[in-house]
Amino acid sequence: MPLGALGQHAGEAGALNGLTSTIVVIAVGAARVFFSMSGMVLLPAYLERFIPSFRTLGFQTLTVGIFVAVLAASFANQWCR
Repeated sequence: MPLGALGQHAGEAGALNGLTSTIVVIAVGAARVFFSMSGMVLLPAYLERFIPSFRTLGFQTLTVGIFVAVLAASFANQWCR
């Protein structure tokens, strides 16, 4: 039984929420991987820093966010036509 426009919008909202949460989890996971790899001297030592007052990986998260933003911006013209 079709739900009509309300069902379609609910499905779109669910898909958007799912994609957003997946991207956030991947970004946080990548920051932790960078931190671990820098501790094993596989990446530069400056990726081993964290924010002392919050004890979070802010620099790594910012690095991953900038990389993903640049990558997304480079593909935006191809996908948004």
